[in-house]
Amino acid sequence: MQYEEFIGSVESNLQPISNGEAERAAVATLSTLSEVISPDAARNLGSHLPQELADKLEYGRPENPRELAEGLSLEDFCEIVADKEGAGVGQRGRP
Repeated sequence: MQYEEFIGSVESNLQPISNGEAERAAVATLSTLSEVISPDAARNLGSHLPQELADKLEYGRPENPRELAEGLSLEDFCEIVADKEGAGVGQRGRP
């Protein structure tokens, strides 16, 4: 999948948002996910993404991904994503 196609898909699924908002949402979600999974899993995820998005992932963290991921609630994950994209969870209700 190409970058523009990926972002277009995000935009389509999160309507009504702009292309720029879709890009911020995708980057914030994927980078947050890559921070709580193992480096190998992050590399695997990145291998399935357009290069522009794969470059935004964290490949060296965390030391114990299972512990971090298990201690992170969906609400906490959404708050981190919202902070990264510059929108509070209450502003849209979802990352």
